[in-house]
Amino acid sequence: MRLKEFYIFLKRNRITLEHKSLAILSAPYIMMELMSKGFYSIYILIVVAVLLVLDVLIKNRYHFLLIALYLYFLYVYFIYVDTLDVVHSLPFSKFSVVALLMLTLASYFFYRKKKAVKVFNIFMLIFAATFIFNAVNAKKFDQDSILAKINSKSTAPLFSNVAENDKPILLLVMDELASSGEIYKHTKDSIEFDFDKKIEAMGFNVYDGFKSASIQTKYSLPSIFNFNLHNSEYTRQKEEENKTIKYSEEYNYLFENSLLVDSLMTKGVTSHSFGLIKFNQSPTNRLNNYIWNDRFDDLALFSSGEFLNRFFAKSLFGYISVRFNRASFREIFSHIFQKEGGLAYLKNPLGTVDAFRKEVMTNLRDFSPKPDNFYYFHLYFPHSPYTYFGEFNYSEDAKEIDVYVEYRRFVLGKILSVIDNPKFSDCRIIIVGDHGFREDSSIDPKITSLYTKGFNNIEFESNFVVQDIGYLIQQSFK
Repeated sequence: MRLKEFYIFLKRNRITLEHKSLAILSAPYIMMELMSKGFYSIYILIVVAVLLVLDVLIKNRYHFLLIALYLYFLYVYFIYVDTLDVVHSLPFSKFSVVALLMLTLASYFFYRKKKAVKVFNIFMLIFAATFIFNAVNAKKFDQDSILAKINSKSTAPLFSNVAENDKPILLLVMDELASSGEIYKHTKDSIEFDFDKKIEAMGFNVYDGFKSASIQTKYSLPSIFNFNLHNSEYTRQKEEENKTIKYSEEYNYLFENSLLVDSLMTKGVTSHSFGLIKFNQSPTNRLNNYIWNDRFDDLALFSSGEFLNRFFAKSLFGYISVRFNRASFREIFSHIFQKEGGLAYLKNPLGTVDAFRKEVMTNLRDFSPKPDNFYYFHLYFPHSPYTYFGEFNYSEDAKEIDVYVEYRRFVLGKILSVIDNPKFSDCRIIIVGDHGFREDSSIDPKITSLYTKGFNNIEFESNFVVQDIGYLIQQSFK
């Protein structure tokens, strides 16, 4: 078929910019998938062919409500994740209602006239083209060049009397942990020191009012694992400038390919990540869901269909997968029709963060520490959202600082119950916040707490901060 004949065929079947077309509406999503998972290109081309066949059969007779629902299915979860904490902080349920209403109104107004349809179709094609542009201009990172640009100045040693041995080290990072002293200033309640007293009785040293050079996890964690990148004007400036972005690709790369893990490897120490991100140098990554590696993990909804599980990961199916903790459709329906499941199962507030928290806590409880091993756990609390599978509840009218205080007490109790275990008797343990509480001016966001066990004779310099923890870990192994 010649090009002119093909164009006549499309026009005769109303597949042009002036007509409604599922293929055109799908173009951004398809291009996004093609650029990120190109090895599935043959299957994606089949998807395009199916959409074109539907367009030929239906011949521009799509109802505007169908268009709205189709756009909602493809794009609502992707847009939600991409804009969360940058443009809004809404839960998915509320964002979803707003998005569906806006899409319905847009579909109604745009699909009343051919000219409006053409404008919308051109917009979708331009949107699709941006994914090609982004793929072509994707940054290629190199550890040496990034570190040279950051140019962080080493300040080691910041402590003395470090005992070098092969006992395992556990690093438990608590996200947005305000110190007990800072919280006491707000509540005037001595209960804030209960955790400190109990953990001290278990053999821990307690350092209340421990300082952090950072108040943003996206910079604090890479800094810990790369021997304090905050000894650099570049890092300090980046943190000040980029308060609204969720991720820094440069610093994520350094987190995945950290100097600390490299250094421990030279000592024969194996590193394990039960945290935000995989260690690329370690063959022992343990979690199913590293929430900083891929915001759109492959689904498990389709029991047999690798392509479908990958292709629909950014669609509404992605949210369903997250909400039901990566269950398959078969498992979801099985739970619904069980006596102990039913409609209550549908209301269970599972989500990305709670599922991650539970997986980390389960691994902390169940794993067996071994000599010459380093274990990193990221305990994603007391950072918001202030939830844990319905175990913690609060009034919607309460001030955030008051909710945070109650939630902090709740999660510290859970952590205490897990680490109070004989299997940790011969381990060295570091529990530290990556920064303090940021959402209330009465609390210093750079003040957190440090708890150590197995480092009894160590003496810290006054300028030792959270981001120097990597030095302590590195120098504590033989």
